[in-house]
Amino acid sequence: TRCSGLSGTLITIDSLRKLYVEETDVPLHGLKIRGVVISDAAHGNVSLNDVILQGGPGDKGIVLYYAGQHDYALGDSLELDLNACLLKSFNGQLEITGISSSNTTLLDSNRHILPQSTTVAEIVANRGSYESTLVTLHNINWLNNPATYNGSSGNLTFSDGTVNLKQFCSTMATFKDEP
Repeated sequence: TRCSGLSGTLITIDSLRKLYVEETDVPLHGLKIRGVVISDAAHGNVSLNDVILQGGPGDKGIVLYYAGQHDYALGDSLELDLNACLLKSFNGQLEITGISSSNTTLLDSNRHILPQSTTVAEIVANRGSYESTLVTLHNINWLNNPATYNGSSGNLTFSDGTVNLKQFCSTMATFKDEP
């Protein structure tokens, strides 16, 4: 159904991210968010406990850490009741912990977020604006001529000629050995 019945005030993921300041974990109560799954656990590039959720056009994204495995797939539209959850930084990336299937409602499937076209320099200069969002990069060069997406232990470096940026590909990703 479109009406989930989850409690709380609906806020954007961008508004949620702004609650985190000065490396202090934030207990969440009375809030809910909606977004589309942009991660693809089925192909192994995220943990089976993680979902990366991005709000609508112009909104941000966030990592959701589920206490156990979940069944949410790329393109699923979700609504989350954030009562008793925690907004925190893990390995330099914002995430919400305390998520379970009981506080998650599947609203729809096969939804798509259009990637935002940007540059490597823009991502480096404004990391927080692009964290956990889909982007498209044009005119990049892979450094060290990697043979596959997995490169050296999953870490690859690319450049747009102005600045370098590293990307990671899990050794569990089904496409890791593709050229």
